[in-house]
Amino acid sequence: MKRSTRAAIWVVVLIAAGIVAYGLGIVLHRTPLSGQALQDAPAVGDLQLVDGAGDPVTLSQYQGDVLLVYFGYTRCADTCPLTMQKLAKAYHDAGTPADVKVLMVSVDPSYDTPSVVGPWVERFDPSFIGLTGSKAQIAAAAKAFMVGYNPDAEPTDHTAVVEVVDRHSRIRYIYGQGTIVKLGDDLPRLLADRSL
Repeated sequence: MKRSTRAAIWVVVLIAAGIVAYGLGIVLHRTPLSGQALQDAPAVGDLQLVDGAGDPVTLSQYQGDVLLVYFGYTRCADTCPLTMQKLAKAYHDAGTPADVKVLMVSVDPSYDTPSVVGPWVERFDPSFIGLTGSKAQIAAAAKAFMVGYNPDAEPTDHTAVVEVVDRHSRIRYIYGQGTIVKLGDDLPRLLADRSL
């Protein structure tokens, strides 16, 4: 085979590879987020809780930030600390964005007082926020976030998901245990979405 023919074949192969790579890039860019999108985004800004300093807060105080909200409790032996570790990794993988807040709401308010839940959550990252409240406040928050829990069980049973709240205090995505590890990859895209 002549040298010029081989060169022409290589040029065609390289052009084809470039076209395939470009098309693959477009497809991958359009890959859906790993979390489950909610069509009717519930508003949660009016929920009242208590932070780690013992101060009352409403979730609307965090408007303008994207929230990653997890319901758990400090005496949990496995799921809660593992989920918080996954959240810390996702947050760090995304570059610790200033407009993301990670909140853990305790489903065990009788034990998880502000002085317990605040420091426990901060062990995973100093910027993470632990929230608690009265039994009625926790029940209202869990209902609004569609989280099931049994406060009378030992250990406390609860739904172990992370929910993404947009800058307008609406729940937009739910990440189950199998997809929380993808949050680090999804966060830049979530933050770039101005509708969030």
